Amino acid sequence: MVICFHFIYMRNIPLEKELSIIPHLYSTEKIPLSEKWVYLHFFLHDCHWFIVEYDRIDRLFFCFTILNGDKLNAEWGYTSFDELISMKSDQFKIEIEKDVFFIPRQVKYIPEISKCDFNNFC
Repeated sequence: MVICFHFIYMRNIPLEKELSIIPHLYSTEKIPLSEKWVYLHFFLHDCHWFIVEYDRIDRLFFCFTILNGDKLNAEWGYTSFDELISMKSDQFKIEIEKDVFFIPRQVKYIPEISKCDFNNFC
C-alpha cells in the first residue's frame, strides 16, 4: 500500500513495534468486550478511538469510538488506520493524536468505555 506523505497529518504515528502487539482482527471474538484489552488510544478534540484489534494487511482497526463527546451513540466498529491518520480539524488547525500517556489495559478499567452496557449504550 502506498501512502502519500503530503496527506499524513498525525504527528505521532504509532511505531510498527506498537502495532505489532495488537491482536489481529477477529482473534479476540470469544473474549467478552469488558475483558478485551485496549492497546492504543487516539483523540481529536472530544473524539476518541480505543484500539482493540488491528489488521496489518488492510490497515483496519476494531475499536470503540466516541465522536464529538456523544457517548449515547458511541459504538464498537471498524476504522481505517489510513483515514484516521489523515484526519485533522480545520477549525483549530490540529490533527488527530496518539495518546502517548495511554497504558494498555482492559476495557473494564477505561471509564469512557466501562460505563457502557456493550449494547452500544453508555
